[in-house]
Parts: sequence; structure tokens; C-alpha cells
Amino acid sequence: MRTITDRRGVAALEFALIAPAMVVFAIGLFDLVDGTATWWHLTQAAQAIAQIATNSAANTNGTNSLTKQQGYAASTAAYPLVPQLASAKLADFGVTLSSVVFTPTVANCTSGCTYTAAVAWSHTLLTGTLAAARACGVSLVQAANSAAPSSGTLPASAFGAAPLLVVDVSYRFTPLFTTFIAGPIVMMRSAYLTPRAGDDTQWVRYTDPTISQPMCPGYS
Repeated sequence: MRTITDRRGVAALEFALIAPAMVVFAIGLFDLVDGTATWWHLTQAAQAIAQIATNSAANTNGTNSLTKQQGYAASTAAYPLVPQLASAKLADFGVTLSSVVFTPTVANCTSGCTYTAAVAWSHTLLTGTLAAARACGVSLVQAANSAAPSSGTLPASAFGAAPLLVVDVSYRFTPLFTTFIAGPIVMMRSAYLTPRAGDDTQWVRYTDPTISQPMCPGYS
């Protein structure tokens, strides 16, 4: 009887020592899965917004132009694709649309060209203070394809002769259980699509009657 009691006591002691670690592991795993799902949802949202925006911008005459209303409508595609937005504060979410134009670093280059990327216009939509427009007059830096997106870079594979419409979706993710360890995490996912109409000179223009200069200086 004493041996059985001793064994039960040891088992209880072992469980008491292991249980806290098991609980910590479980709640950490929950937050990891939740964060990964959010990251995936943001990726899908960026791609969907870019698809809708480039389709809306394409004109039958071979040009591409996007209105503020069309850009806003495209941005709302994020809501059904990112369930977390149902309870998110406006300041914790943002969408930025940008038109990027590429210029060969060597004039009249025909093969093996390298390019400089410039922002023709950039505007934030559905945002509080989280998202930021890409800067006018500053060349975008070429980053590794595996690098995290940022407002000052483009992946190396995006550089080429064709212009791009770039969609950046930002979200401040707050872990449910491990906030005291990691704190809120700002996630940013981006999509890069070429315009649907015209040739490589037909980058996406932007129109907004509420502001005097909707595009960057030097672009019209």
C-alpha cells in the first residue's frame, strides 16, 4: 500500500511540475496559429484588392486610370477576407495603393536592362494612423524576394519594364494570450500587379477631385 501511495505522490508531483509548461505551450501555439492565419488572410486581401483595382482601372482605349471611389471600393475587399477586421479598430488597419513606374538605368537599353523604380502616386485608404503612403521622389530599393514588405522597397522579381500597381495591407495583430511577451505585431503584406490595358507606357493614373495634386510631381 505504501509503494502505491508513493507512486501516486510522485505522479502528482510530476504532473504539477509539467502542467504549467503544457499550458504555456498550448496558449503559445494558439497565438502562433492565429498569427499565421492572420498573415495568410492579409496576403489574400492584398492580392484581391490588386486584382479588383487593376480591373477597375483598365479602360477600353488602352489606358489605365483609377478614381478615388474605385480605389476605396477595391480596398473594402479586405473585410470579408480578413475576419479579424470585424473587431479591429480603424487605427489598427490600413490599405495603401501605389502606382510604380520603372525607368532603365541606361537610356535606350534593349536587353539585360536594370531599372529604377519611382512612385507616380500613393494614397492610403481605409486607414487610421497605421498605413503610410509610399514617398514621392524617392527611388524604391530592390530587396530580396524573401524579404518582408516595406513602403520603401520592392522585391527583386518586381523590377522590369512593366509598371505596377502595388497594394500594401497593414494590420496590427495583438496576440490573445502572449501579448505580455511579444506585444502587438504590425503585419504588412503586399501585392504587385501589372496594369491590364495598354503597353508598358500605360501606368495606372489616379484621379481625386478633392485634392489639387493627386499624383507625384512630374507625373500626370
